[in-house]
Amino acid sequence: MSSLTKRCSLCSINKIICFWGDMPMRKWKRPILGIISALVLFGGGYAIYETIQIEGEPDLFFKLLMSFVGFIFFWGLVNSIFGCDRCVAKAFGSV
Repeated sequence: MSSLTKRCSLCSINKIICFWGDMPMRKWKRPILGIISALVLFGGGYAIYETIQIEGEPDLFFKLLMSFVGFIFFWGLVNSIFGCDRCVAKAFGSV
């Protein structure tokens, strides 16, 4: 058994966040999850920065929504870097 299929320190947290159960493990999920998460996290952060510069201070709903979306993609990035194959499969889903 490789080191990536063993349980990791993120498994207990992932069990709470990704409550839908085990998903099929594939080798291509880790790089795709990392790339998508990084692009949306950093690209979205830059887009929000530009929106605030143009339109001014956003309302509370926008801040909460962007914080939630940012957390989801940050967690995907953390999973793709430090997580085991089970964590990556749970975070990516059943594709």
